[in-house]
Amino acid sequence: MIIGGQEPHGRARGWFYEPTIIEDVGQKSSLVQNEIFGPVVPVLSVDSFDRAIEYANDSKYGLASYVFTKDNTRVLKAMHLIKFGECYINQVGPEQLQGAHTGFRQSGLGAEGSKYGLEMYTQLKTCYVDWNDKPNLPYLFPYGPRE
Repeated sequence: MIIGGQEPHGRARGWFYEPTIIEDVGQKSSLVQNEIFGPVVPVLSVDSFDRAIEYANDSKYGLASYVFTKDNTRVLKAMHLIKFGECYINQVGPEQLQGAHTGFRQSGLGAEGSKYGLEMYTQLKTCYVDWNDKPNLPYLFPYGPRE
Protein backbone atom coordinates (compact mmCIF):
# COMPACT_ATOMS: atom_id res chain seq x y z
CA MET A 1 0.00 0.00 0.00
CA ILE A 2 1.34 3.42 -0.93
CA ILE A 3 -1.05 5.62 1.03
CA GLY A 4 -4.40 5.50 2.85
CA GLY A 5 -6.29 2.38 3.75
CA GLN A 6 -7.58 3.60 7.10
CA GLU A 7 -10.84 4.86 8.52
CA PRO A 8 -10.63 8.66 8.42
CA HIS A 9 -10.03 10.54 11.65
CA GLY A 10 -12.36 13.22 12.93
CA ARG A 11 -16.07 13.60 12.32
CA ALA A 12 -16.49 11.07 9.49
CA ARG A 13 -18.21 7.93 10.74
CA GLY A 14 -19.79 5.01 8.94
CA TRP A 15 -18.79 3.64 5.55
CA PHE A 16 -15.93 6.01 4.85
CA TYR A 17 -12.41 5.19 3.77
CA GLU A 18 -9.34 7.36 3.25
CA PRO A 19 -8.21 7.87 -0.35
CA THR A 20 -6.04 4.83 -0.96
CA ILE A 21 -3.43 3.78 -3.51
CA ILE A 22 -2.42 0.12 -3.54
CA GLU A 23 0.58 -1.07 -5.55
CA ASP A 24 1.67 -4.49 -6.77
CA VAL A 25 -1.89 -5.67 -7.38
CA GLY A 26 -2.43 -8.65 -9.69
CA GLN A 27 -4.60 -8.46 -12.80
CA LYS A 28 -7.07 -10.99 -11.39
CA SER A 29 -7.40 -9.21 -8.04
CA SER A 30 -10.95 -8.18 -7.09
CA LEU A 31 -9.62 -4.62 -6.77
CA VAL A 32 -8.87 -4.71 -10.50
CA GLN A 33 -11.72 -6.88 -11.73
CA ASN A 34 -14.58 -5.06 -9.95
CA GLU A 35 -15.89 -1.53 -10.10
CA ILE A 36 -14.92 0.13 -6.85
CA PHE A 37 -16.90 3.31 -6.36
CA GLY A 38 -14.66 4.71 -3.73
CA PRO A 39 -11.36 6.47 -3.31
CA VAL A 40 -9.27 3.37 -4.03
CA VAL A 41 -6.80 3.04 -6.92
CA PRO A 42 -5.01 -0.23 -7.62
CA VAL A 43 -1.70 0.23 -9.47
CA LEU A 44 -0.41 -2.47 -11.83
CA SER A 45 2.94 -2.52 -13.59
CA VAL A 46 3.00 -3.62 -17.22
CA ASP A 47 5.82 -4.11 -19.69
CA SER A 48 4.17 -2.52 -22.76
CA PHE A 49 1.41 -0.25 -23.96
CA ASP A 50 -0.28 -3.21 -25.67
CA ARG A 51 -0.30 -5.12 -22.37
CA ALA A 52 -1.90 -2.12 -20.65
CA ILE A 53 -4.73 -2.13 -23.22
CA GLU A 54 -5.09 -5.90 -22.86
CA TYR A 55 -5.36 -5.54 -19.07
CA ALA A 56 -7.85 -2.69 -19.38
CA ASN A 57 -10.14 -4.77 -21.59
CA ASP A 58 -9.81 -7.86 -19.37
CA SER A 59 -12.80 -7.00 -17.21
CA LYS A 60 -16.54 -7.50 -17.23
CA TYR A 61 -16.84 -3.73 -16.77
CA GLY A 62 -16.01 -0.79 -18.99
CA LEU A 63 -17.33 2.56 -17.83
CA ALA A 64 -14.49 5.07 -18.22
CA SER A 65 -10.83 4.80 -19.14
CA TYR A 66 -7.99 7.28 -18.83
CA VAL A 67 -4.83 7.36 -20.90
CA PHE A 68 -1.96 9.78 -20.42
CA THR A 69 0.60 9.93 -23.22
CA LYS A 70 2.30 12.42 -25.51
CA ASP A 71 2.59 9.80 -28.28
CA ASN A 72 -0.10 10.49 -30.92
CA THR A 73 0.12 6.93 -32.24
CA ARG A 74 -0.75 5.63 -28.78
CA VAL A 75 -3.62 8.11 -28.50
CA LEU A 76 -5.21 6.77 -31.70
CA LYS A 77 -4.49 3.16 -30.73
CA ALA A 78 -6.08 3.64 -27.30
CA MET A 79 -9.16 5.32 -28.79
CA HIS A 80 -9.60 2.42 -31.19
CA LEU A 81 -8.75 -0.56 -28.97
CA ILE A 82 -9.90 0.30 -25.45
CA LYS A 83 -13.42 -1.08 -25.02
CA PHE A 84 -14.90 1.42 -22.58
CA GLY A 85 -17.90 3.69 -22.94
CA GLU A 86 -15.77 6.77 -22.34
CA CYS A 87 -12.09 7.27 -23.04
CA TYR A 88 -10.37 10.33 -21.62
CA ILE A 89 -7.01 11.14 -23.17
CA ASN A 90 -4.71 13.37 -21.13
CA GLN A 91 -7.59 14.62 -18.99
CA VAL A 92 -9.90 13.36 -16.24
CA GLY A 93 -13.26 14.74 -17.35
CA PRO A 94 -15.97 15.72 -16.84
CA GLU A 95 -18.03 14.39 -19.72
CA GLN A 96 -19.46 16.98 -22.09
CA LEU A 97 -23.19 17.55 -22.60
CA GLN A 98 -23.04 16.62 -26.28
CA GLY A 99 -21.34 13.29 -25.49
CA ALA A 100 -23.08 10.13 -24.40
CA HIS A 101 -22.16 9.02 -20.89
CA THR A 102 -22.32 5.25 -21.22
CA GLY A 103 -20.51 2.05 -20.37
CA PHE A 104 -19.59 -1.17 -22.12
CA ARG A 105 -20.25 -4.71 -20.95
CA GLN A 106 -21.75 -4.67 -17.43
CA SER A 107 -21.07 -0.98 -16.77
CA GLY A 108 -23.87 1.51 -16.96
CA LEU A 109 -27.38 1.03 -18.22
CA GLY A 110 -27.82 2.53 -21.65
CA ALA A 111 -26.56 6.05 -22.18
CA GLU A 112 -27.12 9.36 -20.48
CA GLY A 113 -26.78 12.76 -22.08
CA SER A 114 -27.01 13.83 -25.73
CA LYS A 115 -29.51 12.56 -28.27
CA TYR A 116 -28.11 9.04 -27.79
CA GLY A 117 -29.21 9.05 -24.17
CA LEU A 118 -32.76 9.91 -25.22
CA GLU A 119 -32.84 6.95 -27.61
CA MET A 120 -32.75 4.65 -24.58
CA TYR A 121 -36.28 5.79 -23.75
CA THR A 122 -37.66 5.22 -27.23
CA GLN A 123 -38.40 2.22 -29.40
CA LEU A 124 -38.40 2.53 -33.15
CA LYS A 125 -41.56 1.44 -34.92
CA THR A 126 -42.36 1.58 -38.63
CA CYS A 127 -45.93 1.40 -39.97
CA TYR A 128 -47.02 1.06 -43.60
CA VAL A 129 -50.68 1.91 -44.36
CA ASP A 130 -52.69 1.64 -47.58
CA TRP A 131 -55.89 3.65 -47.20
CA ASN A 132 -57.47 2.27 -50.42
CA ASP A 133 -60.59 0.12 -50.14
CA LYS A 134 -59.03 -2.34 -52.55
CA PRO A 135 -55.33 -2.67 -51.91
CA ASN A 136 -53.21 -2.56 -55.03
CA LEU A 137 -50.49 -5.07 -54.31
CA PRO A 138 -49.48 -6.53 -57.67
CA TYR A 139 -46.03 -7.37 -56.35
CA LEU A 140 -47.59 -9.68 -53.73
CA PHE A 141 -50.38 -11.11 -55.88
CA PRO A 142 -49.02 -10.97 -59.43
CA TYR A 143 -51.29 -13.74 -60.81
CA GLY A 144 -54.66 -12.47 -59.55
CA PRO A 145 -57.36 -10.80 -61.66
CA ARG A 146 -56.55 -7.33 -62.92
CA GLU A 147 -59.02 -4.49 -63.16
